[in-house]
Amino acid sequence: MSAFATTLGTLLRRDTFRQLLEVRIANQTGDGLVQVGMLAYALFSPQHQPNAWAIAGVLAVQYLPFSFVGPFVSTLLDRWPRQRISVFVDCLRALLCVVIAVCVWNNDAGDTAIDVIIYGLLLVTLSLNRFVLAGLAAGMPLTVKDDEYLEASSIIPILGPLGLVVAGIGAGAVRVFLSDSLGINVADSIIFMIGAVVFALAALLMMRIRRYELGPTPDEMSNAESLGNAWVGLVDALKYLGRKPLVMQGLGAIAVERAAYGLLMTTTILTYRNYFHATADVNGAIADMGVWFIASGIGYALSSVAAPIVARHFGVRLGMTIMLAAAAVFQVLPGSIFTRPTLVAASFLLGVCFQSIKVYTDTYTQTHIADAYRGRVFMLYDIINNNMLVAGALVAALFAPLEGFSLPIYLGLAGALAVESAFFAFTSREK
Repeated sequence: MSAFATTLGTLLRRDTFRQLLEVRIANQTGDGLVQVGMLAYALFSPQHQPNAWAIAGVLAVQYLPFSFVGPFVSTLLDRWPRQRISVFVDCLRALLCVVIAVCVWNNDAGDTAIDVIIYGLLLVTLSLNRFVLAGLAAGMPLTVKDDEYLEASSIIPILGPLGLVVAGIGAGAVRVFLSDSLGINVADSIIFMIGAVVFALAALLMMRIRRYELGPTPDEMSNAESLGNAWVGLVDALKYLGRKPLVMQGLGAIAVERAAYGLLMTTTILTYRNYFHATADVNGAIADMGVWFIASGIGYALSSVAAPIVARHFGVRLGMTIMLAAAAVFQVLPGSIFTRPTLVAASFLLGVCFQSIKVYTDTYTQTHIADAYRGRVFMLYDIINNNMLVAGALVAALFAPLEGFSLPIYLGLAGALAVESAFFAFTSREK
C-alpha cells in the first residue's frame, strides 16, 4: 500500500492528470446514477416485471446503439479537441437528464408512449457517455510520462468505479427511503435530476484543462480522416491494430471478460429479483442487489493495488494470464455456491480480476498505439466492451432460468475464462 500511495502522490502532482481524473470520477458518477435510475425504473418497479430478455433489452439500450454510430463519430476524437468534446457532451447530458426526470415523474401509470421517449433519451445519454470515456482514455497518455502508463491505468480504475459505487449507494438510498413517502416514480426522477447536476459539474471541471492538452494537436487534427471517410478511417485503424498483436490479444481477453460479466450480471439480477425476494418486495431486492454491485465496485477499485503488484512480479503478459485463471477459480468457488454471502464474495473477487484485465489491456493499448490513432482505437475498444457485455446477457436470456441461478451456466462461465487464460498465455508468448 505504501508503494501505491507513493505512486498516487506522484501522479496527482501532475495537474492535468489530476484534473482529468476528477472529470472521469464525475462522469462515471453521473453515468452510474443514470444506469441505476434506468435499472430501477425498468426492472424494479411494479409496472415492469423483469426476465432475462428484459434485462438484455435494458443493456442493449444502454450499450449497443453507440456501437453502430461509434465508427462514424470516432473520427471526432482525432479531429476535434477532446477537451471541447467533453465539455459540450456533458452539458448536453445534463439537459437530457432533466428531460428524462420530467418524463419519469409523469409516468406512474407506465404509459407506453412515454416509456418509448424515456428509453430513447436514455439511449442517447448513455451512448454519449461511452463517447466521452473513449475520449478521456485516448487523452490520458498525454498527461503522464511514458514510464507511468501502467501506474496511471491502474490508478484511474480505483476512483472511477468508486464513483459508480457512490452513485449506486446514493441512487439506491433515494429509491429505498423516498419511494414510500413520495412514490416510486418521483424517487426515480430525483435520481436523474442528481445525475444532471453531476454532469454539469463534470463540464465545469473539464473547463480547467486547456483546449489541446488532451490532444489531438492542430497538425494531427488536420491529418485525421473526415467524417465522410469514417469507414476508411475505421479500416485504417483495424489494419493498424493488425500490426499490434499484443493489443489485439488484450482486446480478445477483454471480449471474454465482458461477455462473462454480462452473463453473470443478468443471472444475478434475476436471482435477487425473482429468487431471494418476492415479486412485490422491490425495495428489498434493490437493497440486496446494491450490496452485490458495491462489492464488485470495491473489487474493481482495489485492482489498482493488485494489478501493478502482480505486473511488477510477473510482467503484464503473465499478469493477464494469472488474472484470467484466478477469475475462473473464483467463479467456481465461491461463485457457484448459491447463497447471498458467497455471491457477494465472488462479486468482490471477480471485480479485482476483471478490472485488472482491463488495466493490462489499457496499458497495452496506450503504450503501443500512436496518438493519431488513439481516438479510433479506443472507440473500437469501447465497442468491443459494449457488444460483448450485451452478448453475455443474451446468452443468459437464452439459457438461464427465470430465477437466475444455474450451476451448469456458472461452471461453463468458469471454463470459458480458464480457456481464455490458456489461449492468451500461448498466443502472447514472444516468438
